[in-house]
Amino acid sequence: MNENNVVSSAPGRIDLSGGATDWCGMHTLSLAINLRAKAEVSLLKDTSLIQIEIGNEFVEYKKPRYGGNLDLFKSVIELSGLKGFKVKYETNIPKGSGLGGSAPLTVATLHSLNKLFRKKWSLYYIAELAQRAETLKLKTVQGLQDQYTAVFGGLVYMDFRNKECQKGKYSKPVEKEPYATIEKLDQYCPNFHIIIAVPQVERVSSNQTNQELSELYLNGNKKVVNQMKYVASLTQLAKKAVVDGKIQLLYEIINKNNNIMIEWGWLSKYNLEVMKIAKKNGALAIKTCGAGRGAMAIFAKDKNHQKQLFELIKPKVTQIYKVKKDKGVKFI
Repeated sequence: MNENNVVSSAPGRIDLSGGATDWCGMHTLSLAINLRAKAEVSLLKDTSLIQIEIGNEFVEYKKPRYGGNLDLFKSVIELSGLKGFKVKYETNIPKGSGLGGSAPLTVATLHSLNKLFRKKWSLYYIAELAQRAETLKLKTVQGLQDQYTAVFGGLVYMDFRNKECQKGKYSKPVEKEPYATIEKLDQYCPNFHIIIAVPQVERVSSNQTNQELSELYLNGNKKVVNQMKYVASLTQLAKKAVVDGKIQLLYEIINKNNNIMIEWGWLSKYNLEVMKIAKKNGALAIKTCGAGRGAMAIFAKDKNHQKQLFELIKPKVTQIYKVKKDKGVKFI
């Protein structure tokens, strides 16, 4: 890192409890994990130019045009109000996995820009602005847990009361909302032994699965509204279970969250197959990640059990990882 080049890295996450309630002003409990994304930002001589590079894709422009694969990056850069730089991205978070993979990219971008251009953005502001790139600019249905977990890392309980996190007409500019309430619970964090299993992914983005549920909630569908309230109340119990050291209760709550996702139709046949294997072989808890139909977090008893589950599940999935709790956004 020097005065012309800054690199930031931010983590993906597992949503232990709360899930979709982050886009309707309730509570979530998330764990940042050591699958990460990074954004390297370098100054350009032309102060009106922007360059974006990720994988084999590259774009250069002075005024963004939307309608392609790089729209998310264009939108967060446009919201930053800054120009005259190149951003190069790398990530080892599987696409469409439900591990919050877009948020680490946008959070890392703003974190690097904050340093490079000597801005005075708080970490809260960075989390909020990264989320608005998706809801205000791209008008997708997204909550805030991904961005806040990417920023603060660790095991984090989040309270989104008095926030409107939907899309377009439902979301508000950062300046017109309170920040979320963030509680770091790292000192109480159990010694998790986690496997992330990624079977065949049946969606392109979380917006696909969030959209239908969001409309039902906003239209006052009684069943969905009650399910949201139930999951939010489970999350409050999950926080207490963590603080009180009642780990078995925490696993039961994680499983109850996953059962609600099954009711929503958020588990594909591939998810159900992996879940069956994990259950049969003694997994303590299973949580389909994000808006479903992607990765699954499987909680083992210890390292030996983690290894056993890993080998049993590996032939049934496209990608598999052993992960652990990780820090939030940082310079590298």
